[in-house]
Amino acid sequence: MIRVSNARIETPIELSPGSPVVLTIESPREFYLLVGDMIGLLGGAETSFSLWDGDTRIKPSDRCEIVADVFSFDVTDRKIITALYKRLQSNFLDGDFVVPFGEAATAAENFLGELCDTVDFPIEYDELSLDAMLKAFAVRPAKNYDTLLEKVVAYIDIFAELKRTDVFVFVGLKDVLPDDELALLYRHCELKKIALLLLESHRARPPLASERSIIITDDLCEILENFG
Repeated sequence: MIRVSNARIETPIELSPGSPVVLTIESPREFYLLVGDMIGLLGGAETSFSLWDGDTRIKPSDRCEIVADVFSFDVTDRKIITALYKRLQSNFLDGDFVVPFGEAATAAENFLGELCDTVDFPIEYDELSLDAMLKAFAVRPAKNYDTLLEKVVAYIDIFAELKRTDVFVFVGLKDVLPDDELALLYRHCELKKIALLLLESHRARPPLASERSIIITDDLCEILENFG
């Protein structure tokens, strides 16, 4: 179980699959500060937030990912492409791909040699590498989704596969997903053993049965819902 700690939040934020936490911060100033600190933390900076697994402080980038703008995230984000290429390169070294890659590289070099011979001055080029081939073909995750819910699920599944990410933080997700789709997302994350933390600026509607809600009011009091 991951624990999110912040000196300005009294209630312990314990994240576990199947029980998402909705942290609603009604003060605009405090919302801006806390969301900024969470973005900074997951970007590697020292902020008011810290993440713990039991008594061990953990490096956020090893376990967590944040979607700060629900309108602009994409399954072809730079971090995903970098992680994908790293995984494919690892699979290349672990599998039986050296011989077919060598044959493909030789065919490409023969083609380039013939093409370059069509001009009357010397031309040189680098040997074909796997990384160059991946970039040349623009290898990337397919955008096989039609709705925002499907996009969110695809994004989560890709990070879980490539980086073993098991904690996701979303900012403003309840503003763009209705309760029935949120329930489907929560069920999917429970099955995948993914924990969710939702940061919201206002209480849009009553919490779902599976949600635990922490409301930080404009005067910085804390109201708990579904904490048992």
